[in-house]
Amino acid sequence: MFQKCLNQILDLIMPQVCYLCGQQSDHSAPICKQCLTYLPLHQASKSCSRCGAKLIKNACGCHITLPYLSYVKPVFNYEYPIIQLIHSAKYRDNLVMLRLLSEQMQKHIHFLDKPDCLIPVPSHPKKLKQRGYNQAVEMAKVISSYTNIPMLNYLCQCVKNIPPQASLNDIKARQKNVKGAFKVFPHKLSNKIKHVVIIDDIVTTGSTANEIAGELLLSLTSVKKVGVWCCAKA
Repeated sequence: MFQKCLNQILDLIMPQVCYLCGQQSDHSAPICKQCLTYLPLHQASKSCSRCGAKLIKNACGCHITLPYLSYVKPVFNYEYPIIQLIHSAKYRDNLVMLRLLSEQMQKHIHFLDKPDCLIPVPSHPKKLKQRGYNQAVEMAKVISSYTNIPMLNYLCQCVKNIPPQASLNDIKARQKNVKGAFKVFPHKLSNKIKHVVIIDDIVTTGSTANEIAGELLLSLTSVKKVGVWCCAKA
């Protein structure tokens, strides 16, 4: 109640302006309700259920390139204005936008088989120090709070400071780049984990998530399924 009253007061003093259209929005929302309806939702019926890529003639070879992933669930297509929104959240310290995207993820991701835990894609300590936060961790926190699925960000760590995947276009180069970059540290509760979901902002080739999935399956014998929930599929 206090937060609601505070937002109403702030709306009068300093109205929130929509990031996309420039019109006045609710104080707590960086995007107005009308613009939210225009965001490019990912159509699962026209995509590969395993990797999330748009299907061409109902065929996909992701079972070869992504052998450890069971599925990828994107919420949006990586196109305007999602590109701008993710970049704002990721590179311009816009944590309000990051929370909004996270809330949209939990709103649109539907699942029948509830995972045992969420694991955000980890950042190397040097990169975390430079940016100040890990966008995947912040997303996982929000999704966990809504779904009551525990976030276990201590299970997997980035142990190799690699170049950004975005700087590499070739899938083989991306696979080589993340090889050995992640390590799983089993916990006393690890033997109860069977279904894991990796949280990430963008999935392009899926190489990063597949590398983490492989480490999880290798290190935790109880794990039988590893999927991905992401904000957008490029």
